[in-house]
Amino acid sequence: MAESSQQEIIKKKTNQQDLSNSTTPIESIVKGVPLANTYYYSFAEGTPNSVKQVFSLAIATYNNTGIVKLVPGTGEAGQNTVVFSTYYTTEDDPDVQQSTEELGKGGPEIFKSSISSYNHGRALINLQYPDEAISQAVATHELGHALGLGHSKDPQSVMYPMDKGMTALTQNDINTLHAIYD
Repeated sequence: MAESSQQEIIKKKTNQQDLSNSTTPIESIVKGVPLANTYYYSFAEGTPNSVKQVFSLAIATYNNTGIVKLVPGTGEAGQNTVVFSTYYTTEDDPDVQQSTEELGKGGPEIFKSSISSYNHGRALINLQYPDEAISQAVATHELGHALGLGHSKDPQSVMYPMDKGMTALTQNDINTLHAIYD
């Protein structure tokens, strides 16, 4: 049985006051699911080098926590994986709010059996907006979703749903990774 969750990062075109709350939530389908901390990652065919570079920086950010370990490869059946890729969408997309630009999307896909559970996550960058979307901040945010992090109300968090250019994990982001993988 598979469940999936996908979140999007957006860049606000209008000025709105930021709310702040220090909690970084866990994606609902990941809550309470025992997951190994090792992930095998790969890039979809045709992924541009510029996108590979920003995802490589995001991978280093998460590996530097010592909580998760992302290694190149496709993994075997029953192992956690993340696939990095790209897509195109515009503001004309009915699923995208008028006042936003969708810079990326990503999320976990959880598989459960009687003996184990594993995640086949994905993280994507929207090439419709290459100057804004091909960034370490967007890549780090989308990889966070693939690993199980939800949107934070803290504008300092990489998991804030609007692009603030954040590339470093906050202590609350790290605490949530511990909650998922320890």
